[in-house]
Amino acid sequence: MLLIIRKKATDDEIKKMSEDYQGYIKLVIDIERKILTGGGERHFDGEQLLLKNGSKQKNLLGWRN
Repeated sequence: MLLIIRKKATDDEIKKMSEDYQGYIKLVIDIERKILTGGGERHFDGEQLLLKNGSKQKNLLGWRN
């Protein structure tokens, strides 16, 4: 499940985000707005969700945790 996280993630949110990729969580972080997306199968999914939510490409970083 792909979620936007604006505060410390709850245990339930972490569990939901880890369901898509065999226990790993794909993260894309907006370093300017201090929010992130977690979950999904590709970083692209989180990136697109943040861009649609007002983030700028130059502020996004992504990795697998």
